[in-house]
Amino acid sequence: MMLKILDLTIKYFWLKHSGKTTIWRYSACILLVVVTVFTFSACDFSWERYYNKEYRFSILLPRFWSKQLGLYDTIILAFEPSKGLKDNFRENVNVSVTNLEQKMSLSAFFALSRDVVLNQIIAPDASEGDVLAGLFPGKWLSFETYAKGTKIMVISTIFLKGNRAYIITCSSAAEKYPQYEPIFMKIIRSFRPR
Repeated sequence: MMLKILDLTIKYFWLKHSGKTTIWRYSACILLVVVTVFTFSACDFSWERYYNKEYRFSILLPRFWSKQLGLYDTIILAFEPSKGLKDNFRENVNVSVTNLEQKMSLSAFFALSRDVVLNQIIAPDASEGDVLAGLFPGKWLSFETYAKGTKIMVISTIFLKGNRAYIITCSSAAEKYPQYEPIFMKIIRSFRPR
């Protein structure tokens, strides 16, 4: 599709400016191709899909975030690159997997998990809701808390498949959350169990 658009754009540009000098036409076409390819690549290639064969899932993650496997009891942990010395909290996403000892519904496991989290922190403004990843249902909990003196916003989403609970947790500095919320929601909605 992108090549067809690029081909039509070049043909239109070439026909429109066919009376101009040849060097100018070639330069303008090259510039047009570079700008078009850069624009499309920024839209389509800023994400990469992470696949985990052992736990049978995949998820989209920002391409340029650093990724660590198996750190802090997670399957994968992705961090935004540091933005300098004043950046005291790196936005991040992690995926962890829990094997359930007994079969539970999503609602029951979510309620149990929510109660454990809210008993450990003070989060009077916690909110919760439902989300779909493809056609796969999940439940999310969001709340504000503190980490190393920084107020952070956390959204944690649970998906169940069989006896596995997949937990996707996204965190950002609270004041930056409106900027990161669309990124976090794209990550959460991209989750695919196998």
